[in-house]
Amino acid sequence: MSAAHGPWAVDGALWQELMTVLDDALSGERRRALVRLAEREETAGDEAARELAAFPARSCEALAPGVGLAPERCTAGRGCPVADECPLVRDGGAGAIRRSALAQLVAALVERWRRPLVAAPFPSLAELPALVEQLLARSGRIGPDSAPRSRTATTVLDVAIHRGGPLGATGPFLLALELEQVAAFVPPGAGRGDGRLGPVEAWLRRAVAGEVALLDQPGGRPGRGR
Repeated sequence: MSAAHGPWAVDGALWQELMTVLDDALSGERRRALVRLAEREETAGDEAARELAAFPARSCEALAPGVGLAPERCTAGRGCPVADECPLVRDGGAGAIRRSALAQLVAALVERWRRPLVAAPFPSLAELPALVEQLLARSGRIGPDSAPRSRTATTVLDVAIHRGGPLGATGPFLLALELEQVAAFVPPGAGRGDGRLGPVEAWLRRAVAGEVALLDQPGGRPGRGR
């Protein structure tokens, strides 16, 4: 993939479908659904299917709802009882997950589903919670005595960032529905007249209109920019 500035945009409905079938497949349910998705998208999935068939789902500590499997939770080399039989780490430790056929399948689908979107005015999703918080404060939506619900937008972003990305094939991501929820809490014109926040608000509106999911590049570190 090209190293474009900021998050990538991919088809939001297709990304949501992938996250659903990936969760199911890695937990041992409806594994054929992921293979059928790969076939439908004309993306090689035979090796990924073999990995799924041999994957010890019931004993894997790296399973993570919402991302399928999180490499940072893998205990291969640190006492994992099924490391010797796990097809995702046979050639190495937890880092091997990112080189697995499943991870390559996710990366190939991301490439296929990329959508054009003007470059973001921030380098990664990790910067977005602080920027949205500033937009909310500027509009008067949040303050020292604000109710918890007023911070829903930043809570959604924090949860998305800290869940990471599937199999390490991407960094953290924001589903299209989550992006829409975040933007709905930002009043129209919240960034008007501010040379830094105005472009952020405009970019968010553009991304929502495009019905895309946003993905950080692989290797992106969870965190919150300030």
